[in-house]
Amino acid sequence: MQFGLLPLSYFIGSYFLKLGFLDGIEGYYFSKFKSHYFLQIQTKIKELENLQSNTSSIFKNQQNQLKIGSNFLFEKK
Repeated sequence: MQFGLLPLSYFIGSYFLKLGFLDGIEGYYFSKFKSHYFLQIQTKIKELENLQSNTSSIFKNQQNQLKIGSNFLFEKK
């Protein structure tokens, strides 16, 4: 699901479709906090994906630098 769509759909489903509004303010807060929880999960997943892609690119750059350095060290003169 797209970023931000899951929390909104959970809130609508929990508050309106599952009749959370009948619980009053408690139902509203439950739906609101639970949807915020899903937003935090999606944010953390996105953050970890970005970290992983950045880490892999950094690792590739370091690998290339090591190859260049080792070629320099072992060149026959």
